[in-house]
Amino acid sequence: MSLSIDRKLPEELLDHVISLTSRETLLKLCLTSKTLNRLATPYLYATISLRETDHLPALAYLIFTSPTHAALIKSFNVSETWAKIEEQFTEWSWPRPEDPALQSVLREKCAEYTSNEDEADGMYQKIESGANEDAVLALLLASLPKLRRLNINFGICNGHADFVALWPRIVNGIRSSNNAAVASSTSLTTETARTALSVPIDIMSTGSESKYPNDPVHFAMFMHLPNLRSIYGWRLGDAETVPDPESNPFAQLSPRSCPVEYIELRASKLHEDNFSYLLGTTIPGKLKSFSYEVGCTWAWCTVEHSKIMTSLVSHHSTLETLGLSHEYYYPYEPDDMINKPYPCSFTAFTALKRLKVAPVYVWGHRGFTEKASLVNAETKEMLWNALPKSLEELWISRALHQEFRDDASVRFVPDCLLPALDLVVQNKSQAFPKLEHLRIELPPMVWQDEWFDTLASLCRIAAANGIQTTVILFDMLDRWSKTRSRAAMGLEPRR
Repeated sequence: MSLSIDRKLPEELLDHVISLTSRETLLKLCLTSKTLNRLATPYLYATISLRETDHLPALAYLIFTSPTHAALIKSFNVSETWAKIEEQFTEWSWPRPEDPALQSVLREKCAEYTSNEDEADGMYQKIESGANEDAVLALLLASLPKLRRLNINFGICNGHADFVALWPRIVNGIRSSNNAAVASSTSLTTETARTALSVPIDIMSTGSESKYPNDPVHFAMFMHLPNLRSIYGWRLGDAETVPDPESNPFAQLSPRSCPVEYIELRASKLHEDNFSYLLGTTIPGKLKSFSYEVGCTWAWCTVEHSKIMTSLVSHHSTLETLGLSHEYYYPYEPDDMINKPYPCSFTAFTALKRLKVAPVYVWGHRGFTEKASLVNAETKEMLWNALPKSLEELWISRALHQEFRDDASVRFVPDCLLPALDLVVQNKSQAFPKLEHLRIELPPMVWQDEWFDTLASLCRIAAANGIQTTVILFDMLDRWSKTRSRAAMGLEPRR
């Protein structure tokens, strides 16, 4: 009798082949033989994508009752289809609801993350039917001990109230149990080492692509995690009103409690109080990289450069990477005295290696939008005077003039930006001895031909001084992925 393929080939080779197969093939392999099931199951569960939530209770019950399966999940993706307002409580239920063991499993899981019977009973009431997706998902995520990546979309106009209410309690329960385990034993056991949320995790918290901002409360919740390594937020925005300290989730963050190393906020706008709370929960020396791209214009809160810089003071001697920019749509208005977009200096960041910065942070709003400022020699020197000696890479973002009026005489790029970059290159040896890389992000359809000639010359001079230059082109396509033309952008007359 001929042997089956799983008995003919070495397991190492089978494992490699299985690792290259699709998810559909993995599912079939699990049903083929015991050997292939054992080899394929870890790959099948390594990444879970929750596109529809009709199987959420069944998945959660498997995780609650099988630590082996729970430990296999390394990455979890949640689309915005979960717990929508009109479907907050679905018709889905736990598998085998008549099983008497179900109630015991759910109550034990609730007790695991609460400090008393009342809290445990309240949590149990939310998950008892299996229909509350907010509550079920919160407990499910907390039960994945090896989870390293979470990509979760909260949608728009959906507060996910039960998730928001339960998540901090669950995390605090995990912190308490971890501390108790450490206090009761000088050496961690194998079971203790597998405590929920025990490995560094990277989180992407997003919402719908809309002109309206997504609620940043969901971003704040994950700052409670004791093992957060990095977090990314997109299109998050606060309301104009001052947040209530008693109900504001940012205000409930414990100072210097989050070990996060990398924070990136894209096309977002946080209220200055929430921004301060966010930076206040980070730990100097732990936070390595912080990037803030101001955007989401329908978030009506203010953004003051001075408040941003003040919130970063505690990281002056340890932060290695800093990004301060804005989305393509310029977020400030002419003569904007509310947001106060003043010039910033980065010389206090003594450990800073990489800086990505938009012109408004270097020159302020008036400094690069008014002709009177551009003609001053001091204006051209503002860039190199604002940079720290430790800098290894400088990235100029949004390298263009922001138009507010039809005034062709205001030429920021040729009259200020390029001369300012030339001064950076010239002063490298004495001011920035470690500078090795210069990145310039520009819209080629807006730049004029002679500007590129000047840039090419600048690149050659930079190379002679040991600086590699990278030109990054953006705004080449419109929202329908069609190539833009200069005429379509109003830069040339149509023929």
